[in-house]
Amino acid sequence: MNNTKFERFVAKKIRIDDLNRGKYIKEENELSSNYILLSNNDKVSRVNIIGLNVLELPDSFILDDGNAQIPIRPFNQEFQNHKLGSLLCVIGKVREYNNTKYVIPEIIKELNNILWKQVRELELKYLSIISNACVDKGIHDIRAEENISKNQKIIVEEIKDNNVEDNIFDMIYSLIPTLDKGDGVTIEELKKHIKREDCEKIIYRLIEEGEVFEIKPGKIKIL
Repeated sequence: MNNTKFERFVAKKIRIDDLNRGKYIKEENELSSNYILLSNNDKVSRVNIIGLNVLELPDSFILDDGNAQIPIRPFNQEFQNHKLGSLLCVIGKVREYNNTKYVIPEIIKELNNILWKQVRELELKYLSIISNACVDKGIHDIRAEENISKNQKIIVEEIKDNNVEDNIFDMIYSLIPTLDKGDGVTIEELKKHIKREDCEKIIYRLIEEGEVFEIKPGKIKIL
């Protein structure tokens, strides 16, 4: 009996430029996911990227995050109805054909407030600081980290003030790393910041979709 389990990668928040510069690795084992090997040796098979739809093509569209572009190739008709110029959050698998990388989307969310792009940029800066600290095995710049966290909170608060109801999933997802001090965030703490009756239901949907993880009962984390 073969007990080999299928390896599923977490959707990684990443800049398109870093993705494009990585090396595509095709696994021989059919139970293993193909992936992009980044310059820091991280493996990325699924991505979570935010950008503008800047070009419509017959079988795809081009997503631009301000630094680079990548084709998004939907195989599902419901993913093909996004306006040119719309800000989108795309979660999906990375593939390569003829030396060109592209993303097959699993989820496409239209973001109705450009401030979400700033939130993502701050998240990527924060993740970069943490990553460099782990590589250097030294003390990272706490002030820089705190500054990013404060700016992220300000932007999230501004979005909340503007009542961007359609982006509640993204709001919760963005608040988690802001509130996480290292050992995760309790669902009750998130509910204090997201004052909606369906907050807990949305959190458990994010858990079901694999976007966040319940590391212990009532406590979640983005891994």
